[in-house]
Amino acid sequence: MKGNGAKEGGEAMATTATLNVRLPEDLKDRGAQVLRREGVSVSDAVRGLYEYMEKEQRLPEFIKPANEDARRSAVERKRSTLRDMAGVLSPSPCTEARDEWREHLEWKTRPGVRT
Repeated sequence: MKGNGAKEGGEAMATTATLNVRLPEDLKDRGAQVLRREGVSVSDAVRGLYEYMEKEQRLPEFIKPANEDARRSAVERKRSTLRDMAGVLSPSPCTEARDEWREHLEWKTRPGVRT
């Protein structure tokens, strides 16, 4: 039985994946004009993007700014939520013990005291 990446002779063949992307139709049309003019298919352009990300292990610079702003906003929201929650939560006994130990070490290492 052939299909799903199998090839005669037992050799493995790369399977393919399909992407369904939503974008404004006018943007798609204008982008398609550029790709046709440059002689590149949509599949080749998307494949190139994925190959770049695989090789470099990062997003291309032209994608980063919007993504970076969104990431920073998400981090700030999380920090804000944690700050709000910090006033609600009671400190754990471990925190108190750690504070007591820190005070002991500060007292023990104060100027003029030999250990």
